[in-house]
Order: sequence, then structure tokens, then C-alpha cells
Amino acid sequence: MKFMTGKTALKQTWSKIIFCFLFAVATVLFSLQSAVAQVEDVKGATPQARAKNLFDIGDYKNAFTEYVQLLAQEPEDVFLNWRVGLCHLYQNIDKSRSISYLLKVTTKEKYDDEVLYDLGVAYMYNEQIDSALLFLNKYKLKITKPERIIDVTRQIEFCENARKFMKDPVNVSFVNLGPRINSEGPDMHPFTPLDESFLVFSTKRDKGVAGQNLDFDGYKPADVFWAKLRNGEFDKAKGVGMTINSEFVEEFVGMSAFGDHVFYMIDNMEGFDDIWVTEFTGRRWEKGVSLGESVNTDEPEMAATCTPDAQKLFIARLPVEQPGFGGLDIFMSQRMPNGDWSIPVNLGPTINTQYDEMFPVISHDGKTLYFASQGHKSMGGYDVYKSEWNEQFSRWERPVNLGYPINNTMDNFTYCATDNPRHGYTAQLRKGGFGDLDIYRVIYNDEEELVTALVVDLALLMGPEKETINFHEWKNIQTGDSKTFTDEYQPTDRFDFEFVETKNVEIKNGEVFEITIIGSVNGGEVQKFDEKSFPKGDTTFNWLDTRIKKVAVAPTKFTPTETSIKGLTNLDITANVVDDAGNPIGTYMPNYNSGRLTFAFEPGHRYDITIDAPGFQTLVEKITIDGLGEFVPVIHKSYQLVEVGLEVPGK
Repeated sequence: MKFMTGKTALKQTWSKIIFCFLFAVATVLFSLQSAVAQVEDVKGATPQARAKNLFDIGDYKNAFTEYVQLLAQEPEDVFLNWRVGLCHLYQNIDKSRSISYLLKVTTKEKYDDEVLYDLGVAYMYNEQIDSALLFLNKYKLKITKPERIIDVTRQIEFCENARKFMKDPVNVSFVNLGPRINSEGPDMHPFTPLDESFLVFSTKRDKGVAGQNLDFDGYKPADVFWAKLRNGEFDKAKGVGMTINSEFVEEFVGMSAFGDHVFYMIDNMEGFDDIWVTEFTGRRWEKGVSLGESVNTDEPEMAATCTPDAQKLFIARLPVEQPGFGGLDIFMSQRMPNGDWSIPVNLGPTINTQYDEMFPVISHDGKTLYFASQGHKSMGGYDVYKSEWNEQFSRWERPVNLGYPINNTMDNFTYCATDNPRHGYTAQLRKGGFGDLDIYRVIYNDEEELVTALVVDLALLMGPEKETINFHEWKNIQTGDSKTFTDEYQPTDRFDFEFVETKNVEIKNGEVFEITIIGSVNGGEVQKFDEKSFPKGDTTFNWLDTRIKKVAVAPTKFTPTETSIKGLTNLDITANVVDDAGNPIGTYMPNYNSGRLTFAFEPGHRYDITIDAPGFQTLVEKITIDGLGEFVPVIHKSYQLVEVGLEVPGK
């Protein structure tokens, strides 16, 4: 099956033959512009030569135009009908158009047996399984080459799997996200954070991308696009900016569950099929950085994602340091204390097969792994699967196919789950689309609207900046008594004291200290000393008492400051939820891009929400979600986290 995502799935790396940096740069430039060069080289060639050249480099879009013109002159030509059929088959426009051309070839007296195989695949793509099996089995009876027998057997297996899944479909509907998101070109690999606050995807559209030279497939180079959600609808999609996109290829390949880490693959001057990561601050996309040499190798790295705490990384790539199971495998890397990633470890034969595995997606709790695979009883090319983590045995369970029609008989690479059990996102070629692959919201019709989304705008309430006063503890050698002084009252050697330790005391809200010292000088009567009358000179001082009194400035001297958590990714906020029976519901983390916490609650229950953040008072909120008769899909609230030690009236 053709991998039509703007790149060949297993493009042979050139780095093995690169001997110096200058030659590497020249090689990259040649690779990225080769399609344009080849087309230009045949401008003066015959129409047949132009068509063949375009077809051979994978530009089926423009090859189709050339072959259609030739076919108009010779409508009965076997070869031309075959090529026009294949151009329809290999493009993500309307694959059903290939069938009439390929069928016409089989009515001729002489034709290549490979047409039977192509026709079988065409029927499979169009979910006409019986017809697909008819022609694939005909082809199998005619061939003797072992590699072709293996290939057609595999296609027959796809058809048999598809037949089973299509008999028991998942009850879902597909909602095209419309022209604000989708274009006439390929729009693919959609992901949103759990709260669906924004959408990120790859596109090869004619307008809006940074690169203007055509890629090998006749489309513009892929760029990363995004759109915010406003009032239940996504804004018009736009590029993420030149900090990420360039005139070459940047393809979006993964996102963490909360959207704070976005991964993209580059094929440009800075890398060959390497994975980079960027962060979205809420206003702008930060410049991306490479995942480093332990992850990126001389071989292709095709996709990545990480857990919300950014401590585990899941990558799809070719095996390098250790044997794999065949083609692209999924690996896991751990964050090391120095911030680098460890050498990735293969997830093993439960996840990986002898075929390719792609596009890992890990859930926010780290317990569900979504990925695309050509194995595991696929119903055609790549299907999307999920595997659950078994805590008891510390292993991933056998993957489960997401089912038809979320998967179909064509390639399906990505599926994005959300907090709403009714919603998911995918890219497919469906009737009524805008041309090529389009992005769809998947609606699970069997999931009733029984989940209320609690959306919390979270803010921090803080007092003035802290000051630190150093209290030094000293010991009277004669008496053994220990007393404390501030910096202002350090005793001299004449007083026969020795230093014990320094204590740092944080002073907030304008608080100050007054120190009163009571003691005996030279054995005389008891005296009271303050900062103005502290004894000096050649005396012996015996401690009797020290009183330190804290004096608070009036509250009118300061005003607490409220600050949104938006963009404060260094603040570790967690929200733990239990239901009215005391059962734990889960641990939630905020989306620092939006400054919000989003919860999904079943109606008819009361929930206790406990929110913790270092340096702030624990916040406990109780909320009751109304039952079915008074169901509300979304509730908006605002919570404040109050700084430790800050006294706020009414709190």
C-alpha cells in the first residue's frame, strides 16, 4: 500500500554515504528539490516520457494529467488505461475511479497479470470485499514468484479481516471540520489536547505553506498548522510560524495529552527525518529543539509523543542499537537526571510486529497506548490500535483494533482521544470531502451525553515579594547559653562568644522584628539593652533573657496580586478527585496553554476536588453535578490558589 503522507515510509537514508558536511548539505538540497528538477528536465521530452517520469517519482497528481491527455488520443490502449487507473488508485482523491480503467484492461486479449492484483486492491480500497477477493485469488493462481505470493496473500488477509470488522461496525459518525480546517490538499495527523482547546495537524495545501517548490508527489512541502477553539468551533487554520515551518518539510507527528509538548518531523537543512519538539506558550510557538543524538539517528525517526510529566518518550523509528521485529518499531526512552533522553528501548513483540508500527499516542495517565500498525490483523495497510498497561504484570496487553469505520481498508495513521468520551479526531478520505485527506471529528453515537465538563480558570493569589533576614546563633562560653542575633547585632570577640549556626527566616507582608536583650554586665545589676544601648567596650556580658517580638505592618500596606497560571509550565499543579462514595476518580493536571483545568464528571454525583501546588495553600472544593433531568454539558468556574502564609479576608 502507498504511504501518502508527504514522504515515503522508509526512504533510504543517505547519511551512510556522506563523508563531510559540505557534501551533506549539497545532498539535502538535491533531495528536497529533485522532483522539481526531474520535471524540468523533461519539459522538452515527449508526452509519454513526461508522464513516465512523473509516475516514476511518485507525482501521480501530474502524471494523471499527462496520461489522460494521451488516453484521449488512444482510448483503447491497454497500457494507458492501466496507468490512468493506477494514478487514481495511488492518489487520495477518489480511488473508486480506478476500477473502470482497470476493468477495461482485463477485457483486452493481452494484459499484464499485475492488473488483476491492482484491481483487487482497488476493490478492497472501495470496501467491495467479494470482488477484491475474486481478483486477488485469480492473481494468486497465475503467479509463481515467492515475493508476489507473499504480497497477495497479505492482501487477501486484509480482505478477510475487513470482512469481519465490517460485519460488526462501531456506531460512530464523522463530522468534517469544514473549510476553515481542511483544504484541497492532504490534511492529516490531527491532535488536540484533552480539553480540545486547539487543534494541530500537518498539511500539504497549495496556499499558506512556507515552501513553494513542489515535493516529489506534486504537492507543496508539508507544514504544521493549528487552530484555536472558540465557541465550539475551530478558527481558520494557519501555520505555526517560521520558528517551526520552513521552505522544506515539517510534518506534525505527535502531542502530549495536555498539549504542552508538540512533536514534529523535519527533513531540511538541520536534519534527515529527525524529531523535534516545541512548546506553545498560549500566544506563540517556541522555536523547536532536537530530541538529541540518543533519539535521532542516521535512520528515519517518524513519530513521537511523551507523558504529561515529560519523563517518558515514545518513538517510532527503525531499530539502531538493538534488533527490531521488522521495519519501524515503537520504542520508549526515559528522561535522565541531566535532562537528556536515554537510549530508547524496544516495547517488544506484544506491540511491535514484523511490519511497521507508527504514531504512538500515550494517554494522560500513561495507561493507554494508541498506535498505527500494519500487523495485528489489520483490515488494510495501517490500522490504529490501543493497548492497556497491566500494572500487576508490568506489561502492555495485546493491542485491540479500534474497529470499523474508525479504521477502514485504506491507511489509518492517527487517532486522538479526548476527555469527552463521545469525541475523537482522525484524518480519512471520505466522500463529500474537500479533495484529499480531510480531518474529522469522530462522534460515538452509543455514548450518551452523560458527561459534564467542568472547566476551571485557575489563578494564583500572592502577596508581596519575600525578604530574608539572617539570624545568627551565638553561644556564651561562660554560661553555655545560646542566643540569636540579626546581622545588626553581631557580638565581638571581647564578649567571649562563639558562633553556632545561621538561620534564614522569610519575612512576608512587610513584617519586622524588634529585639530586646536583658543581661548582666561585669556581674553588675540586670540591665535592658536595645539596638541603641547595646553594651560595648571591655566588658563581660552574661545572658539572662532575649525577647524577639514580631511587629506586623497594617494590611493596608500591601495588596494581594492575582495571576493566571497560563504559561506557568514550571508550576507543578495537581488536582485529585473523589466521588461522593470516597472512590478516587483520577488525578488531573492543568493545560498551561489555556490556564485551565478540565474535568469530566458523570451527572448525579457530588465530587470533592483537592488542588495542590508547591508554595500554595491546599484548595478543597465540592461540586455537585446535576442529574439527567437537569443535565448541563459544560460548567465554567474560577478557582484561586492562595499563597502559603497569606491571610486574605473572607478566605
